[in-house]
Amino acid sequence: MVVTTAAFLLQVVASAGASCAPPSVCAAPPASSVRLNDAVHPRVQWNFNGGFCGAFSLQTTMMAHGAWVSEDLVRKANIGAACFGHGNGPNSTVCQAADDADCRSAAPGGCEVGPENYAATCAGLRLDCDVWDYAQRPLPQAPAYKAWLKAHLVRGVPVVWVPLLKGASNTPYGNRSCPGGGHFNHHEPVLGIGSNRSLDPASAAAAAVYDDDWLAHLSDEDEEKGGLATYYRTFGSLQDGVEMGGNCAHADREHACAYPCFDEQVTYGIAVRAFAREGAGAAAARPVGIEVGIEEEPDPREGGKPVRMHASVTVRALTVGARYVLYRYGGINAFPASGVAGYDSEVAFTATATEWNHRDPEAFMSDDAVYYLAVPSKARPVTHMYE
Repeated sequence: MVVTTAAFLLQVVASAGASCAPPSVCAAPPASSVRLNDAVHPRVQWNFNGGFCGAFSLQTTMMAHGAWVSEDLVRKANIGAACFGHGNGPNSTVCQAADDADCRSAAPGGCEVGPENYAATCAGLRLDCDVWDYAQRPLPQAPAYKAWLKAHLVRGVPVVWVPLLKGASNTPYGNRSCPGGGHFNHHEPVLGIGSNRSLDPASAAAAAVYDDDWLAHLSDEDEEKGGLATYYRTFGSLQDGVEMGGNCAHADREHACAYPCFDEQVTYGIAVRAFAREGAGAAAARPVGIEVGIEEEPDPREGGKPVRMHASVTVRALTVGARYVLYRYGGINAFPASGVAGYDSEVAFTATATEWNHRDPEAFMSDDAVYYLAVPSKARPVTHMYE
């Protein structure tokens, strides 16, 4: 969705009220055009067992596509895949095997999400992902990576970027956890972009990268000691060397997740285009985002009890006067590969604006998965109807 700066600022008023630790910025810079997955608000990752930043970030991109999948289920999606971090055996940390092929994600918990298993995790979650090619040349990769980020963000595609943190090792599980010779220490969801030029994907301006373009990202942390925030970074400030002496030289080590930089030489990332579906119905589906109203998912791995949640659903890109049906599917990977069969419930509505908002009255458990799919109505009877 493209909105004006004024409208956008109304959507992020909670972030603007946060007191950012310099040099981080939590108020949107000026922009004539903004595209934002605005149904998703800042939350907190599980921070044990190596940290769930990768699982949290993929979870967040799925919320931007209309689904909730527990962080626990995200890790379990890559069982059997390559695993150099937490998840290659009971109470495992760094894989000790000399042969990389022996470092595999183990049942029942799955593996920490890392560059070695991005594609496998996406496949296990039935996501259509574009995984950044860390082997590409020339070096440094920073110019191409920025162009890749922008190309997805102008189309409303959320991205997981994989930055360095000030004061961290940035090779979390040794060199083999950073394939291609790159460095990283964190994963964060990037949910939007702003520019003083056109963000129409067909325009020349949208294809070019400008230093004053900016992106909106989450930190996965409660950086403000009582307040969560969305953070904003100009494209000219995104990259740095491993020594962190450039754009991130003055980053606050105590709030490093609020102001990270990606490795300018070799970096990593995942763009989540959609859930993997095919056929004419997939093309007709309307963009859906959800919000769940909690700041941190209860962690059953650490003894937390799952809670009942309700999804607030936003359906976009509607034609005023047209009829649609919102379908709900419960359970991991429960959505259909094509068509709409297998749904748990359905809601029909007539669009009175280009967006439609709906709070699902039926709860689901936080340790589970739920998916929402909105398609044009074929004018057949439905269970529930809202005008």
